[in-house]
Amino acid sequence: MPEKKVRSLWWVAIVHLIVLALAALLVLQQPAGGALYVGLRLAALVGLGLIFASCWSSLFVRELTKALGRPFVRAHHVLSIAGLVLATLHPLAVAIQRASAAALLPRFSSWNGFLLRLGPIVWLLLMTGLVSALLRNKWKGWRWLHWANYLAFFAAVYHATRLGSDVQGTGVRVVLVLMAVSLVVAFVWKRLRLRRKPARKSAA
Repeated sequence: MPEKKVRSLWWVAIVHLIVLALAALLVLQQPAGGALYVGLRLAALVGLGLIFASCWSSLFVRELTKALGRPFVRAHHVLSIAGLVLATLHPLAVAIQRASAAALLPRFSSWNGFLLRLGPIVWLLLMTGLVSALLRNKWKGWRWLHWANYLAFFAAVYHATRLGSDVQGTGVRVVLVLMAVSLVVAFVWKRLRLRRKPARKSAA
């Protein structure tokens, strides 16, 4: 395996381990509830962390490729798919625990109910992002759909802060807010940077 590819895979492995370790520490602070409950909480926290890593890294694919080696896009896809798998396992575990498929469906009876049950919406947005990645070489407008991943992250943050038992502490909420703010800042900075490049070329 080429050295550059190995470096990219090491980067993905390190991100996975860091996110898993932080999530495990949070969950172990409240270990009660049985193995299934612990598992669904871990899936939610790790999935949220990987979705953030996937969104953030997608803004700096070129920069990370230079730093870590090619093909970094594959590493980005590993993060995305891992986040999607965990985002799928979390509501499935909730449905099994409650012995009801209601957790797998959004709620439209009221605006508050819709916001409280954002899990299925997060999953649909992540699936939209996955479809856009599959259309990457076939459709020029694939990026518009790919931005659904960002919406999924912000919806997941809101969902976690409202219902997540491990996210009720002030410290964890601050971390989530900082993650959300950093993603917004990175996105705006990258878009402004892309707009300035054509202007510099025309001036030259």
